[in-house]
Amino acid sequence: MNFRQIEAFRYVMITGTTKGAASRLFVTQPAISRMISALEADLGFSLFNRHKGRLQPTMTAVRFYKGVEQNFLGLERLERLAGELNSREPKELNIACTPALSTTLLPVAIKAFHEKHPDVLISIDTATVSQILDRLQYLRIDMAITLSFPPIAGIECEPLIETEIYCAMPRGHRLSDQSVITPLDFIDERVINTLSAGPIKWDDKNQAKAYHRLSHIPYRLCHDCPWNGHWTDGTLFP
Repeated sequence: MNFRQIEAFRYVMITGTTKGAASRLFVTQPAISRMISALEADLGFSLFNRHKGRLQPTMTAVRFYKGVEQNFLGLERLERLAGELNSREPKELNIACTPALSTTLLPVAIKAFHEKHPDVLISIDTATVSQILDRLQYLRIDMAITLSFPPIAGIECEPLIETEIYCAMPRGHRLSDQSVITPLDFIDERVINTLSAGPIKWDDKNQAKAYHRLSHIPYRLCHDCPWNGHWTDGTLFP
Protein backbone atom coordinates (compact mmCIF):
# COMPACT_ATOMS: atom_id res chain seq x y z
CA MET A 1 0.00 0.00 0.00
CA ASN A 2 1.44 3.36 -1.01
CA PHE A 3 0.37 6.98 -0.88
CA ARG A 4 -0.51 7.17 -4.58
CA GLN A 5 -2.95 4.27 -4.20
CA ILE A 6 -4.59 6.00 -1.24
CA GLU A 7 -4.91 9.19 -3.28
CA ALA A 8 -6.57 7.28 -6.11
CA PHE A 9 -9.03 5.65 -3.69
CA ARG A 10 -9.83 8.99 -2.03
CA TYR A 11 -10.60 10.76 -5.29
CA VAL A 12 -12.75 7.90 -6.53
CA MET A 13 -14.78 8.24 -3.32
CA ILE A 14 -14.96 12.04 -3.69
CA THR A 15 -15.83 12.20 -7.41
CA GLY A 16 -17.72 8.91 -7.66
CA THR A 17 -15.94 7.78 -10.83
CA THR A 18 -12.51 6.67 -12.02
CA LYS A 19 -12.72 9.38 -14.69
CA GLY A 20 -13.12 12.07 -12.05
CA ALA A 21 -10.25 10.65 -10.00
CA ALA A 22 -8.04 10.49 -13.10
CA SER A 23 -8.65 14.17 -13.87
CA ARG A 24 -7.76 15.13 -10.29
CA LEU A 25 -4.51 13.14 -10.35
CA PHE A 26 -3.66 13.91 -14.01
CA VAL A 27 -3.46 10.25 -15.00
CA THR A 28 -5.53 7.91 -17.18
CA GLN A 29 -8.60 5.96 -16.07
CA PRO A 30 -6.82 2.60 -16.52
CA ALA A 31 -4.07 3.85 -14.20
CA ILE A 32 -6.68 4.63 -11.53
CA SER A 33 -8.23 1.17 -11.95
CA ARG A 34 -4.82 -0.49 -11.58
CA MET A 35 -4.04 1.47 -8.41
CA ILE A 36 -7.42 0.56 -6.89
CA SER A 37 -6.90 -3.13 -7.71
CA ALA A 38 -3.40 -3.03 -6.23
CA LEU A 39 -4.72 -1.34 -3.09
CA GLU A 40 -7.43 -3.99 -2.67
CA ALA A 41 -4.78 -6.71 -3.04
CA ASP A 42 -2.61 -5.06 -0.38
CA LEU A 43 -5.53 -4.56 2.00
CA GLY A 44 -6.95 -8.04 1.58
CA PHE A 45 -10.56 -6.92 1.02
CA SER A 46 -12.67 -5.39 -1.73
CA LEU A 47 -13.33 -1.69 -1.75
CA PHE A 48 -15.79 -1.53 -4.64
CA ASN A 49 -18.42 -3.66 -6.30
CA ARG A 50 -18.16 -3.51 -10.10
CA HIS A 51 -21.54 -3.07 -11.76
CA LYS A 52 -21.97 -2.16 -15.42
CA GLY A 53 -18.63 -0.43 -15.54
CA ARG A 54 -19.25 1.62 -12.41
CA LEU A 55 -17.63 1.32 -8.98
CA GLN A 56 -19.94 1.08 -6.00
CA PRO A 57 -18.13 1.41 -2.64
CA THR A 58 -18.65 -1.36 -0.13
CA MET A 59 -19.46 -0.70 3.53
CA THR A 60 -15.86 -1.61 4.30
CA ALA A 61 -14.70 1.04 1.81
CA VAL A 62 -16.85 3.67 3.52
CA ARG A 63 -15.30 2.85 6.91
CA PHE A 64 -11.82 2.84 5.39
CA TYR A 65 -12.50 6.18 3.71
CA LYS A 66 -13.31 7.82 7.04
CA GLY A 67 -9.84 6.92 8.30
CA VAL A 68 -8.24 8.08 5.06
CA GLU A 69 -10.05 11.42 5.17
CA GLN A 70 -8.95 12.08 8.76
CA ASN A 71 -5.34 11.64 7.74
CA PHE A 72 -5.73 13.82 4.65
CA LEU A 73 -7.31 16.56 6.74
CA GLY A 74 -4.20 16.39 8.93
CA LEU A 75 -2.00 16.74 5.85
CA GLU A 76 -4.04 19.71 4.63
CA ARG A 77 -3.61 21.39 8.01
CA LEU A 78 0.14 20.84 7.75
CA GLU A 79 0.12 22.41 4.28
CA ARG A 80 -1.75 25.45 5.61
CA LEU A 81 0.70 25.71 8.50
CA ALA A 82 3.65 25.53 6.14
CA GLY A 83 2.14 28.36 4.11
CA GLU A 84 1.64 30.45 7.23
CA LEU A 85 5.21 29.82 8.35
CA ASN A 86 6.47 30.72 4.90
CA SER A 87 4.55 33.99 4.96
CA ARG A 88 5.59 34.55 8.59
CA GLU A 89 2.00 35.47 9.44
CA PRO A 90 0.03 33.05 11.68
CA LYS A 91 -3.63 32.56 10.77
CA GLU A 92 -4.69 30.90 14.00
CA LEU A 93 -3.77 31.38 17.66
CA ASN A 94 -4.73 28.77 20.25
CA ILE A 95 -4.77 30.08 23.82
CA ALA A 96 -5.43 28.29 27.11
CA CYS A 97 -6.33 30.24 30.23
CA THR A 98 -7.54 29.68 33.76
CA PRO A 99 -11.28 30.46 34.15
CA ALA A 100 -10.78 33.52 36.37
CA LEU A 101 -8.33 35.16 33.96
CA SER A 102 -10.43 34.26 30.92
CA THR A 103 -13.12 36.74 32.02
CA THR A 104 -10.85 39.52 33.27
CA LEU A 105 -7.37 39.90 31.77
CA LEU A 106 -7.76 37.88 28.55
CA PRO A 107 -10.62 39.83 26.87
CA VAL A 108 -8.65 43.07 27.13
CA ALA A 109 -5.55 41.46 25.60
CA ILE A 110 -7.54 39.83 22.80
CA LYS A 111 -9.21 43.13 21.88
CA ALA A 112 -5.83 44.84 21.55
CA PHE A 113 -4.39 41.91 19.55
CA HIS A 114 -7.39 41.74 17.21
CA GLU A 115 -7.07 45.42 16.34
CA LYS A 116 -3.55 44.78 15.02
CA HIS A 117 -4.20 41.29 13.57
CA PRO A 118 -7.85 41.16 12.43
CA ASP A 119 -7.34 38.12 10.16
CA VAL A 120 -6.03 35.81 12.90
CA LEU A 121 -8.56 33.29 14.22
CA ILE A 122 -8.29 33.08 18.02
CA SER A 123 -9.31 29.90 19.85
CA ILE A 124 -9.68 30.05 23.66
CA ASP A 125 -9.81 27.06 26.01
CA THR A 126 -10.30 27.40 29.77
CA ALA A 127 -8.59 24.78 31.92
CA THR A 128 -6.86 24.14 35.23
CA VAL A 129 -3.17 24.94 35.62
CA SER A 130 -2.17 21.26 35.41
CA GLN A 131 -4.22 20.82 32.22
CA ILE A 132 -2.65 23.93 30.73
CA LEU A 133 0.87 22.66 31.43
CA ASP A 134 0.01 19.35 29.78
CA ARG A 135 -1.25 21.11 26.65
CA LEU A 136 1.83 23.32 26.48
CA GLN A 137 4.20 20.37 26.75
CA TYR A 138 2.38 18.44 24.03
CA LEU A 139 2.15 21.54 21.75
CA ARG A 140 -1.65 21.50 21.72
CA ILE A 141 -1.77 25.25 22.28
CA ASP A 142 0.37 28.19 21.22
CA MET A 143 0.36 30.08 24.50
CA ALA A 144 -1.30 30.25 27.90
CA ILE A 145 -2.17 32.79 30.57
CA THR A 146 -2.11 31.24 34.01
CA LEU A 147 -0.64 31.40 37.49
CA SER A 148 3.11 30.96 37.80
CA PHE A 149 4.66 27.48 37.87
CA PRO A 150 8.18 26.01 38.23
CA PRO A 151 10.46 26.15 35.15
CA ILE A 152 9.79 23.44 32.57
CA ALA A 153 12.14 22.62 29.69
CA GLY A 154 10.84 23.87 26.35
CA ILE A 155 8.34 26.35 27.83
CA GLU A 156 9.22 30.04 27.84
CA CYS A 157 7.55 32.12 30.57
CA GLU A 158 7.05 35.86 30.78
CA PRO A 159 5.72 37.32 34.06
CA LEU A 160 2.84 39.74 33.51
CA ILE A 161 1.88 40.82 37.01
CA GLU A 162 2.50 40.05 40.68
CA THR A 163 -0.37 40.26 43.13
CA GLU A 164 -1.46 39.06 46.54
CA ILE A 165 -4.03 36.39 47.33
CA TYR A 166 -7.13 37.85 48.91
CA CYS A 167 -9.52 36.41 51.45
CA ALA A 168 -13.25 37.11 51.25
CA MET A 169 -15.53 36.76 54.28
CA PRO A 170 -18.87 38.01 55.65
CA ARG A 171 -19.07 41.38 57.38
CA GLY A 172 -18.34 41.08 61.08
CA HIS A 173 -16.25 37.92 60.75
CA ARG A 174 -13.64 37.54 63.50
CA LEU A 175 -10.83 37.96 60.92
CA SER A 176 -12.30 40.97 59.13
CA ASP A 177 -10.32 43.53 61.16
CA GLN A 178 -6.92 41.94 60.43
CA SER A 179 -4.80 43.63 57.76
CA VAL A 180 -2.86 40.40 57.11
CA ILE A 181 -4.27 36.87 57.40
CA THR A 182 -2.04 33.79 57.58
CA PRO A 183 -2.95 30.11 57.17
CA LEU A 184 -2.72 29.69 60.96
CA ASP A 185 -5.69 32.07 61.30
CA PHE A 186 -7.84 29.61 59.36
CA ILE A 187 -7.70 26.87 62.00
CA ASP A 188 -11.18 25.50 62.72
CA GLU A 189 -12.71 27.71 60.03
CA ARG A 190 -14.91 26.50 57.19
CA VAL A 191 -12.97 27.39 54.06
CA ILE A 192 -13.67 27.28 50.35
CA ASN A 193 -10.12 26.67 49.20
CA THR A 194 -8.46 26.24 45.80
CA LEU A 195 -8.29 22.70 44.45
CA SER A 196 -5.26 20.66 45.51
CA ALA A 197 -4.25 20.37 41.83
CA GLY A 198 -3.63 24.12 41.72
CA PRO A 199 -0.26 25.85 42.03
CA ILE A 200 -1.00 27.47 45.41
CA LYS A 201 0.69 25.35 48.09
CA TRP A 202 1.31 25.76 51.81
CA ASP A 203 4.82 24.42 52.22
CA ASP A 204 5.76 25.80 55.63
CA LYS A 205 5.42 23.19 58.40
CA ASN A 206 3.15 25.35 60.58
CA GLN A 207 1.09 26.46 57.61
CA ALA A 208 0.67 22.86 56.46
CA LYS A 209 -0.44 21.92 59.97
CA ALA A 210 -3.08 24.63 59.86
CA TYR A 211 -4.14 23.53 56.40
CA HIS A 212 -4.96 20.02 57.60
CA ARG A 213 -7.13 21.39 60.42
CA LEU A 214 -9.39 23.29 58.05
CA SER A 215 -12.93 22.28 57.22
CA HIS A 216 -12.47 22.27 53.46
CA ILE A 217 -15.09 23.14 50.87
CA PRO A 218 -13.26 22.72 47.53
CA TYR A 219 -14.70 24.61 44.59
CA ARG A 220 -14.27 23.90 40.89
CA LEU A 221 -14.40 26.50 38.12
CA CYS A 222 -15.98 25.53 34.81
CA HIS A 223 -16.06 27.55 31.60
CA ASP A 224 -19.61 26.47 30.74
CA CYS A 225 -21.13 26.95 34.20
CA PRO A 226 -24.08 29.43 34.36
CA TRP A 227 -22.21 31.97 36.49
CA ASN A 228 -22.25 35.70 35.78
CA GLY A 229 -19.92 36.91 38.50
CA HIS A 230 -16.18 36.58 39.03
CA TRP A 231 -14.31 34.28 41.35
CA THR A 232 -10.95 35.36 42.74
CA ASP A 233 -8.15 32.81 42.80
CA GLY A 234 -7.48 32.16 46.47
CA THR A 235 -9.56 31.46 49.56
CA LEU A 236 -13.20 32.37 49.90
CA PHE A 237 -15.48 32.31 52.90
CA PRO A 238 -19.23 31.57 52.60
